[in-house]
Amino acid sequence: MSKDPSKINLIANFCNKACSGLFLLVCVPFYLKYLGIEAYGIIGFYMLLSFLLVPFEVAIGATINRKMAQLTAEEKARTEAADLFRSLEGVYWFICLLVGFSLSCLSNSIAYNWMHPVHLSLQEVAQAVILMGICLSFQWPNSLYSSGLMGLQKQLLVNSVQIFFTFLKSIGMILVLAFIDPSLRAFFIWQLSIVILHTLTLTILLWKNMPQDRGFFRARFCRKLLKQSWPFISQTFFLTLTSTCIVSLDKLFINRYTPLEVYGYYILAYNLSNGLYLMIQPFFYSLFPRFSQLIAQKKLVDLYKLYENYSQVVAVLVLPLAILCLCFAKELVFVWIRNHQIVEKVVPILRLFILGTACN
Repeated sequence: MSKDPSKINLIANFCNKACSGLFLLVCVPFYLKYLGIEAYGIIGFYMLLSFLLVPFEVAIGATINRKMAQLTAEEKARTEAADLFRSLEGVYWFICLLVGFSLSCLSNSIAYNWMHPVHLSLQEVAQAVILMGICLSFQWPNSLYSSGLMGLQKQLLVNSVQIFFTFLKSIGMILVLAFIDPSLRAFFIWQLSIVILHTLTLTILLWKNMPQDRGFFRARFCRKLLKQSWPFISQTFFLTLTSTCIVSLDKLFINRYTPLEVYGYYILAYNLSNGLYLMIQPFFYSLFPRFSQLIAQKKLVDLYKLYENYSQVVAVLVLPLAILCLCFAKELVFVWIRNHQIVEKVVPILRLFILGTACN
């Protein structure tokens, strides 16, 4: 096995993100066709809620990723890593279920006081919010188990599983909307089914790759390890919380004070601009475990060289693509959506998003 699996991990992550982008390109026109722009706004609200949970996800996920990476570099870290994962796993699931339950209880309030549907009924919106809460409860733990497996340098496995379930979710969603029931209820029920299967699969794979002396039934909750990890978790949480608030404020404001249709256009433009992040995210997921290993081994010179090299690669990949999308935004969106009304309303917002994403 190669000492530095970063290149293999990077290729695996790029394949995953490329497939995710491809499935997005295929699915969104069908969502707009069968559900409409208002319903797409509801889906955008679900994405927004997922994004608002990112501070918890990143704080706990980064801790797990770092500890699992150290596990592969230090023999003595094996027991601690498994026990820490079991401890954080319990905290993670508690927060997930609490958030999902709270969201479901607030469904009527959100539908009647926050959303502004014109064509959709308030009952449909409230039912969709309930299903959102259930979906989030099972979707959010995906990142926990994925982070653990990535820290164990099982990124090829994680990305293969991710590609499979993304394919299953996307193609199945199109078939459900086209031939069974073109409704938000059907959309979220199918989403929930795939999310549960995905989370269960990642759970089994994670614990299967743990040290045998600290498997699923032997790992134990350890308050001491949680206390030791708290400074890193809290620092990461508050740092991510700041950026999440900055990125989310505009979407919360528009969702609260504009019709759902307008929010649908806005979130469509935002999701399109996020295609640039597909070029960036593989580097983070691939290199973070390697950075953790190099820090644990005190190889700071190697760490600096690795960071410098890949920073240059990211700049070369992202900036030309951003300029291309900025100049030909209208043509690209029309080829994709084939709807002049949507193109005229989305493109001006999209250009601003692309510019901001590239600069960021």
